Amino acid sequence: MKWAVTQLRDRGRRLKRGEWPEPAVGELELSLMPETNARRPLKKMELFGTPSTVRQPLLLPLFDPQIISMDAGAMVLHGMQLHSEDAGIFEHMQVWLCTPAASD
Repeated sequence: MKWAVTQLRDRGRRLKRGEWPEPAVGELELSLMPETNARRPLKKMELFGTPSTVRQPLLLPLFDPQIISMDAGAMVLHGMQLHSEDAGIFEHMQVWLCTPAASD
């Protein structure tokens, strides 16, 4: 099933509705990573585009995703994203608004 995913935060800062980026459309995939530095399995949600020989995520992964709201038309997930900048890696809260996308 295809989903339109809109990121509602920019590096942790909550965006106003007029600042929301265009949604990325693809298939959501939840996977379980083996033990990490946290010494526990870590859930990872990714959005992938059209299947091809090389799968590229459309957005940075969402770690430890949780559904915080859901109805017939949409669901809202939140979790942590990591991004690298300069010489550091930063962790920040991200929120995804996920709505079913029209089928091709």
